[in-house]
Amino acid sequence: MMHRIDAEALAYSYTSGQRVLDDVSTHVATGEVTGIIGPNGAGKSTLLQLLCGLLSPESGNVLLNKSPLEQYTDRERARLVAYMPQSVSPAFSLTVREVVALGRFPHLGPFGSLGTPDHEIVQDCLGQTETSHLATRDFLSLSGGERQRVLLASVLAQEPQLLLLDEPTSSLDLPHEAAFFRQLRTLSGRGLGIVVVTHDINMAAQFCDRLVLLGKDHRLVNQGGPSEVLQADILTDAYGSPLLVGEHPQTGGPFVTAPVGGI
Repeated sequence: MMHRIDAEALAYSYTSGQRVLDDVSTHVATGEVTGIIGPNGAGKSTLLQLLCGLLSPESGNVLLNKSPLEQYTDRERARLVAYMPQSVSPAFSLTVREVVALGRFPHLGPFGSLGTPDHEIVQDCLGQTETSHLATRDFLSLSGGERQRVLLASVLAQEPQLLLLDEPTSSLDLPHEAAFFRQLRTLSGRGLGIVVVTHDINMAAQFCDRLVLLGKDHRLVNQGGPSEVLQADILTDAYGSPLLVGEHPQTGGPFVTAPVGGI
């Protein structure tokens, strides 16, 4: 069964009255990787939080499988949609295994205890993210890259259909960033829907099926396949600064750079 989130004419302002998202309509679905890109302050993280229900739109609607998102209970929504923030700092010490086990909360009974199947799912998610060897480590003792993989294991333990990630590779070096995106492709191949906010346009170009480009005016500039969205004039308009688009030396897809010394 395909699962889908539809955003219809979303707008959002913070209490200061500053509009941070304006008239944005898009969708995400299982079986594909969608990248949300755009300049700093365009509203990328805000859009992601609206899609998963952490924020409520000032106007517009978010539909999950054609039903308004607010009609779902927190537990019902969490069984379908998982959200991974940029970073997490627990208020008290937790082992890696305990952090991953927190992802099972939507599936636990009234007493909140994990059964044998839950422990097996936690172990499987540790294995999928290559963090099994960290299971007994204190989460706060890990490097930034290790933490991101553990957080991914935790949201996978939630067994969602749609996985929303906010800048998950911001603390990773290039090889680990590419490995993380390859893992997202693998997960989408298993039927998950992946939505990822990223500043790395070229990683998005290589690994995403669809791109949603927000502009400096907090509006949707374009959406579609990477070759459709990543065009020099469209990007220059969105970022308010000249950008060049060439050809990736390995894939032949679009490759974005900033001009040396400007234009």
